[in-house]
Amino acid sequence: MQHIDKYIDCLNSDFQQIKQEISRRSNLQKAVLTGYIALLSYIFTRIIDMKMNWQIEIAMLIYLLLVQLYNYRESLEIQRLGKIISEKIAPALKEIIGLACVNQIYHSQTSPESIEYSTKKTRRFLSKTFNWIFLAFIPLVITSLYFFDNSFKDCKLTIIIILLLLISNIGITSFSEYHKSKTKKIKKMESKTKEALTYWITGAAPESAHPSDMRRFYDAIFACLASGDRVDSEELSKIIKENLKWNEEKVEEFAIEKAILADHILGFVEYLKSQKRINVYNQI
Repeated sequence: MQHIDKYIDCLNSDFQQIKQEISRRSNLQKAVLTGYIALLSYIFTRIIDMKMNWQIEIAMLIYLLLVQLYNYRESLEIQRLGKIISEKIAPALKEIIGLACVNQIYHSQTSPESIEYSTKKTRRFLSKTFNWIFLAFIPLVITSLYFFDNSFKDCKLTIIIILLLLISNIGITSFSEYHKSKTKKIKKMESKTKEALTYWITGAAPESAHPSDMRRFYDAIFACLASGDRVDSEELSKIIKENLKWNEEKVEEFAIEKAILADHILGFVEYLKSQKRINVYNQI
């Protein structure tokens, strides 16, 4: 028993260290972005005073390029650290404690979509809008204003450098947003699983606890067990929108609630399997 307590202490220590590292990197990202906003404020005053020159323009674009590369690198590192918690520490702790599902531990890392689901799309939209405005549109406007006033005064090399830096910044912004959208995409669901989910959703009342509707739901869970799929809330939302005329908020709430319930059931079956208390899972 004592060695188990020590193992739990080690896992919690790892968790605390990783969360501190995530917080540190996140704060550094904020500091770098604050510096960029301060630089923009300075540049705007120079534009108003008609004192903008090519040195400031190039300095802005180089700093922005470094900001984007740094933030992108740190975002990937924060994702990696988060996965250590959700895929390494939480599953190990789940086995020790004897919980049915990993989502019952460290909710901020293992089931973040269950928190504030109603604002998820708004937050994504605002984040994307902020990035495009501050990291692409504003530099483009400032560069355009600069060229409007000074393009004939600068040598061709200066103009080429400024244009290359501007294109690089817009390219990095585009690539970063594209990568975020790609990482959010889930593994393609097996056709039989999707058919079972569709059959459940198109039943008389999928949101009810009527035995017929629950049987359809359990058939969908059984299909997930057979294929190794998980019920992803975004995929379930898509199926609902294709077949039912529910409002957006109801779709989001229902999909996330049922996805978490399905994950708990699947996790419980995995727990029974690991404890060798059930063998039907191995015979599907």
